[in-house]
Amino acid sequence: MIQAIQITKIDKDNLLNSIWLLDTENNKARCLAALKSQSLVEGGQHL
Repeated sequence: MIQAIQITKIDKDNLLNSIWLLDTENNKARCLAALKSQSLVEGGQHL
């Protein structure tokens, strides 16, 4: 069976937000993408 997962919490920053395919029949994992997250900072608007 093949599953896709995204790592959202981990101690190693280089694996954070990476997307993996897990092949449990063959006991293999393949990284599909490593997304670099950016902090979004929005300022307040005064009316």
